[in-house]
Amino acid sequence: YHAESGERVLCLTHSPELVMQNYLNFRQMMPDVHAGIYAAKLDRKDRTATVTFALVQSVARNIHFFRRCGLIIIDEAHLVPHSSDGQYRTVIEEIRKARGGSDKVRILGLTATPWRLNSGNLVEPYKDMPALFDEISYEIDMLDLIEDGKLSKVGARCTKQGMDTKGIHKKGGEFVEGEMNARFNRDDVNDR
Repeated sequence: YHAESGERVLCLTHSPELVMQNYLNFRQMMPDVHAGIYAAKLDRKDRTATVTFALVQSVARNIHFFRRCGLIIIDEAHLVPHSSDGQYRTVIEEIRKARGGSDKVRILGLTATPWRLNSGNLVEPYKDMPALFDEISYEIDMLDLIEDGKLSKVGARCTKQGMDTKGIHKKGGEFVEGEMNARFNRDDVNDR
């Protein structure tokens, strides 16, 4: 990214909470950079910021505001499908088209899990689809993060009752979060 080029940065994610968290962290680190939020669920639609933190759903409906983006950063990049379907792919392809090709837009994916259960590593082709990401540029071991105090130590206790997942649907190889929460994220289960 080069400010003098007039290029903009688009930071995409799927959840309003992550949009706000990323925006606030960025503002602390770089208070002099013109940053904004574009997310209908947050009732914010800043269209002229140099760095925009946005919900992919909101941008997909208004891509024309983001055609000058030369860098797209995707938080939780493991949610971007290998196939050409989906809002992330639509946004990327439309911005590439508006800028004159894929070499005119850089894509950076951030994730703690560069592996999809249904299709493998993010940097490897899947079936007939090329990978969106070329390489993993940085990784850190979970044990190092625990040792450095960035993550809590892992601990587990057995409960007397098992975790019956029968009837909970899967999407993209993972259980549907809302159904899992409804079944297991309850006071009686958490107390155990």
